[in-house]
Amino acid sequence: MKEAQSSGWRIDLELAERIRWCRDHLDPRDRLSWGHEVGDPREGGTLRWYPSELKSLGGLFDGLRTDLLEFYSYDRQVKGHREADPPTEVSLGLIAFSYIVSVEVGSLEVSIWDATDLETPEMWDEDEEPEPVCTVQGPTRFFDRYIFGAGYPELIDDILAVSPDPVERDGWRELLSRIC
Repeated sequence: MKEAQSSGWRIDLELAERIRWCRDHLDPRDRLSWGHEVGDPREGGTLRWYPSELKSLGGLFDGLRTDLLEFYSYDRQVKGHREADPPTEVSLGLIAFSYIVSVEVGSLEVSIWDATDLETPEMWDEDEEPEPVCTVQGPTRFFDRYIFGAGYPELIDDILAVSPDPVERDGWRELLSRIC
């Protein structure tokens, strides 16, 4: 069995197995005010423009809530969008309450944006728009590596500059650290 050298995480578990494991091992007594929930797999059809890769992920889980993560269910992702007028981007959720995660429908590029940058266009330099904090090609790769995988601590600590604080626990990190 291969293990990541720096963190000791098993990396041979398939994404579907890790998602099921996380759902099965959530401790209801450990729920903080934000709560922990991995939504059950979604059944049913989707709008025609909805990317098939997101539809496949929905067959594994439909929404996720933890201390620092909120990924929306299919219904919330498509709310307000119509079949006849597909969006160019779908909002997948939030990280650390203020980082927006979205996917471009055409390219399937997942981007993480600092909401503060997006909300203050008057502070942008002329001809300059904000850059995403992080981009990953493909929603499956993003969730496999950074949400249900060994890259989660890197995402939270390095990319978002949120250091783990023993007083303000990260229950998702604790849960993922038990996959061995």
